[in-house]
Order: sequence, then structure tokens, then C-alpha cells
Amino acid sequence: MLTITVTPRTTDDMRAFYGFTKEQNAALDRLLAAANQEMWNTLLYGSGGEIVAVALSQVGNAGGQPYWIWYGFSSRVEWCANECG
Repeated sequence: MLTITVTPRTTDDMRAFYGFTKEQNAALDRLLAAANQEMWNTLLYGSGGEIVAVALSQVGNAGGQPYWIWYGFSSRVEWCANECG
């Protein structure tokens, strides 16, 4: 079972937590500029909230069946993104 914990952080929290450099802070400021807000909303939420709707449709899908079927497996398969062992 996969458990994901999301901890909200402000941008200022992130700057401190990850120790952003002067250049990284400037890049973050450019990305978060008001002129880019519509782009971020579309990217994160889709034009009509499609991404959020898909995520909500997966709540409770503990076995991940749609995903392992896509790859031709007949049952759940354990895997590891790195070299396991």
C-alpha cells in the first residue's frame, strides 16, 4: 500500500527549507509573477478542473488495478524505481 503525506509549505518556507540561492530565488519570483498565474492554473488544474477530477476519481484505489492492467500484468506487481536489493 502506498501512503502519501502532503505537507503544505509557503514559498518562503520552501526557500528556507531547500536553501535557495540568489539565482534560484530570482527564478522562483519570475515563475510566481502575477503574469504567470493563469498558466499555472491551467497546468495544475486543467482548463476545466480535469486533473483534479481524475485525482479524486482515484481516491480509494489501493490496488492500482487500472495501471497494472495497462502494462499487461494479470495481478499487482511489486516494483522499485531504483535498483532493488
